[in-house]
Amino acid sequence: MSEEVSVGDGSEEVSAGDGGEEVSAGDGSEEVSVGDGGEEVSVGDGSEEVSVGDGSEEVSVGDGSEEVSAGNGVRGDGGEEVSAGNGGEEVSAGDGGEEVSAGDGSEEVSVGDGSEEVSVGDGSEEVSAGDGSEEVSAGNGGEEVSAGDGGEEVSAGEWG
Repeated sequence: MSEEVSVGDGSEEVSAGDGGEEVSAGDGSEEVSVGDGGEEVSVGDGSEEVSVGDGSEEVSVGDGSEEVSAGNGVRGDGGEEVSAGNGGEEVSAGDGGEEVSAGDGSEEVSVGDGSEEVSVGDGSEEVSAGDGSEEVSAGNGGEEVSAGDGGEEVSAGEWG
């Protein structure tokens, strides 16, 4: 294993695993794969993106051009995207739990039955998948990567 948390100033990325650990969320279609080489959760300064799946599904939140695109496995059609500005537009899709919401200070993307969410906000960005145990969060004072049913985590804050 070679878990690592690299936190810089403009292109922070959190990568965990070396063999292809993954967290399945929802009815089996949604999944967060960490460590396969293509999947990464990076939180930067103007081009934050969360990529989930085989590299085609990604949630990118930028400066004036926020867009949420989902590929195969998350949305049936294979290429819907939602772009939102700074008011608080949201799009709900699926069995009543999936929502894609982007606003000013609290952008979040939720996929699954309401437990799985990928949220990018102002000071506490987090990516969580599963029943609330597995989460990959990157924030302003305590970035952490946690995977499994409550045990393994790698954390790095503003102190290092």
